[in-house]
Formats: sequence, structure tokens, C-alpha cells
Amino acid sequence: MKSSTAKRPEKQAARETLTRGHWFGRLPGALQDALLDSARIRNYQAGKIVSDEDQPISALRAVLEGQIAVTRQIGDETYLFHIGGPGFWFGELAALSEIPTTVTFTARTKLKVLAVPKSNLEQLLLRQPAWYQPFIQLLVQRESVIMRAMAQAMILAPKDRLRTRLADIADLWRTDGSEGKFVELAISKGELAAMVGVTRQYVGRFLRSLEEDGLIELSFRSIRIIDVQGLRGDTRPTGFRPESVWIGRNRSGSADS
Repeated sequence: MKSSTAKRPEKQAARETLTRGHWFGRLPGALQDALLDSARIRNYQAGKIVSDEDQPISALRAVLEGQIAVTRQIGDETYLFHIGGPGFWFGELAALSEIPTTVTFTARTKLKVLAVPKSNLEQLLLRQPAWYQPFIQLLVQRESVIMRAMAQAMILAPKDRLRTRLADIADLWRTDGSEGKFVELAISKGELAAMVGVTRQYVGRFLRSLEEDGLIELSFRSIRIIDVQGLRGDTRPTGFRPESVWIGRNRSGSADS
């Protein structure tokens, strides 16, 4: 078994990844420390289920390396909600309540995850009830994204749903701390088709037109998002504005003067 000393570089690397994200990066320093100190780091092979839908969840988790798929089984179909990259936190609702998780989280690629056991999280919040506030903010953020996605699904034409879903995912990756010039998603045409409710053939044709317009680049089971604003066109942005959160606090979590 590794000693705690041996684990410190790994935890420090986790901190560096997570503090780039708007949520974790704006937590009070003491809460950041408490979450990291109580967490464990887990590795998963591609295709491994991290947490299954309709089951109790054992931890609040964050992606450190790789990509994770958020899905829900609906009849014979698997609906893909989101693909999360480094800095993406998940399982917050179930970790803060007795409600089972409503979605399945599956490793899309080889995956490294920070896991804060639910029991540890409960103890932290019992000791410091004020720390509930940032978790409520995280829940509100996710709820707003879900509600906007539902409205888009009912109103927008399929081609506009596809464009805005790609733009939404890219915006959420930026919120989670993605710093590369472009966002590159490990996603197939079949998964995109399921996401927007069209055929794979339709997705293939439309993705090629987006590539011709210089908005994306295609490779095998991967899409590089080049121009988020171009993908949005005339549709309203759906990513939440991080500057609207933590009003009156700086990045360290202390009150601004």
C-alpha cells in the first residue's frame, strides 16, 4: 500500500486540474483542502461503468483524466446527455441526498477520477454547514443546463439541436477548466444521433457540412470543436455564466473588500 507521502504528488496534480474549473477553483481554500484530503483516486478502463442509474451512489466524483459519458436507458435506447472531461464533477445530487442517481456514468476512455466518499462528504458538511452553499450552486447550475436542453429538444429543428448540443458541450468543458485551443470529444455518429433523435446518416451528412464550414474537424470517433459561436448561429447560449456565481468572493473564497 502506498504511503500518504507517496500520494501527495498525485493529489497535487488533482488540485491543479480541478482548480482550473470555475466551480472548484472558486471554493474556499479550506473546503478545497478538505475535499482533497478525504478523497481517493480511482482508475477505470474504457467501457467500465463508474456508477449505474437507479442505484445508490457511493461518492461525489470529478474527472481528472479522460472522458466520461452520462447516459440514461429509455426502453431499448440509450440516451446520451453529456460527455464530461477533466474538471467535470458528477453524482452531486445523489451524494447529497438519499436519492439514487438517475443516470449512468461510464468511462468513454481510460479514466482517472477523484472520489470523495459520501460518508466523508456528509461529515464535512456536518462540521461546516456553510459549505452547503457551493454544492447548492452546483446543483442549480446542472438544473439550468438540463431545463434549457429540454426546451431545445422540443423547439429546435434537428440540425439546430445538433449544433447547439456540440456548442453546449464545448462551453461546459471550458467551464470545467479545459485550456486547450479546441475541445476534442470522443463521440460517435451513432451517439450524436441518439442525442438529438435523428439517424446516423443524417448526422454524418450534417457533420460533413459543419466541417466544410470550418466549425468542426472530424476524425474516427472524435470531433474537434473549432468555432463554438459559429455552431450557435442565432441560438441563445445555454452555458451558465461563471461570473454570475460567487458574487462577493474571489478565487480563494474569501470575501472581496
